[in-house]
Amino acid sequence: SLRNGRRQTEQAMEASDSIVELSHESMRPDLNEASRAPDNIKGQLHYRDVDELDSGMQKVQQLDVLDKDIEKYRAEFVKAANTAPKCSDIPAQVVAYVDRIMAMARENRTGVFKASQILEYIFDAFAYGEFASRDTFDLSRQCVRTLMEHDEMLKRVVGERYKANMENAEKLMEDCFTKLALAYKEAEDDLERQRLRAEKDHAKLSEEALQELAKQAVEIIATEKEELTSIEAHCTQDIASIEEGLCQLQQHMDRARVDYTREEKNKLEELERNKKRQRELEEELRMLKARENQLKDEVAEGKELQHKVDEALACSRENIHEWKESIAELQNKTITSLKIMNLMSECTQAIMTDALMRKQLGMKKLNKLKVDALLALRDVVLATSIEHMAGVDDCKMNLDQIKSSVQQKEAEKMKAAQTGFARKVNDLTRDLEDYNKDRLMYEKKRDMHSRELETFIAKLESIDNEIAALCPQLVLDSPQERFTRFKQAKDQAFVKLGGVLDYSSVSH
Repeated sequence: SLRNGRRQTEQAMEASDSIVELSHESMRPDLNEASRAPDNIKGQLHYRDVDELDSGMQKVQQLDVLDKDIEKYRAEFVKAANTAPKCSDIPAQVVAYVDRIMAMARENRTGVFKASQILEYIFDAFAYGEFASRDTFDLSRQCVRTLMEHDEMLKRVVGERYKANMENAEKLMEDCFTKLALAYKEAEDDLERQRLRAEKDHAKLSEEALQELAKQAVEIIATEKEELTSIEAHCTQDIASIEEGLCQLQQHMDRARVDYTREEKNKLEELERNKKRQRELEEELRMLKARENQLKDEVAEGKELQHKVDEALACSRENIHEWKESIAELQNKTITSLKIMNLMSECTQAIMTDALMRKQLGMKKLNKLKVDALLALRDVVLATSIEHMAGVDDCKMNLDQIKSSVQQKEAEKMKAAQTGFARKVNDLTRDLEDYNKDRLMYEKKRDMHSRELETFIAKLESIDNEIAALCPQLVLDSPQERFTRFKQAKDQAFVKLGGVLDYSSVSH
């Protein structure tokens, strides 16, 4: 269409030059108007020459090589749709968007290379959304089961103490600490797995990068839509200007034709009068004959000029009509491109919204799993702290009993010495030495439990701070509250054998 328009323009210029020469000879202003019409009308247009029209067409016309890129992305989306989990329908939606875009472009012979470029730009976000929809990561939660085994073993410790089997109770107590150490290691492993999974997710595509990608994609689409909207507006304005120019030209030529017809009629009437006078006035025959020839020549010249005016008008109308079709084609392709950009905007919004939602859900899940892992680790640390608090408490009670017994033995020894009961004095002396050994042993145990207690209390504070940062509304019990429940369970277990010690956090 553009090549035809260029050829028609050259023909119109040649015809206009010849018409201008004739118009100067005949003094016919309608000839000048017809010859200048194409230039006058085009001078008011935005797309006034072939180069400018070609420039607009380059943005919306089909490009066989670049337009095929969209088929490559469609194949990726179809593959993702065929393998997507039931919870994700974004791949199918994207395939539907791309099919609508391709069908619309084929119907109007419009290029889709811009849509392909946008799909290429946001493909990483689509790939991340598919990765997030298939994520099945979870914690092992083995530390919770180990802690339950510890609780059952602690119940057996209470039973052995109740039966006064102190050796078995001491061995079981060591096994309890071994279980707590294992549960602590398993809880730390869950935390490390959660951390590595979070780092992997962040390395895949961070939330900040995803938001920036969405922002830039929207800006690219907005810029393209703005350019296409401008082209469509120029096309609409140019077509309206051409219609108005053709209408004005036709009105002018109609008025000129009326003037010419009236003048021609007058000349023919005058010619008839002259013929009549020829018969009546023989003497004036030669003068009238000359006038007759003159009038005939003028009529012939007028007909020739009118024929050329008609040809110039037809040529101008054909040229302008061809130009109008070219601009209309540009307008149609521009409107199609705008529709494609609108669909791409919806497609991009769907992909970016799904990717952001997957990202937020994934981070929420990872944070919840981290809270679960921290709560399990807290139970282990808290149970270990209670064991050491119980150890300190038991040692203090045993030291108080030893102190009371030593005071009593020393009083009995003093009384026996006063009476000279040597055997009893010796027996009491040996008892006092045994009590002193027990005192040193329990003081050593008390100091060991105190040091371990300080270490685990510090770990507990660090864990509580992490939980508070991730879940501020979660209320946690203190070590003292847990220890109080432990002592109550311990006392009840001795009153009624078979009582269960509660080491779980009632708050969570």
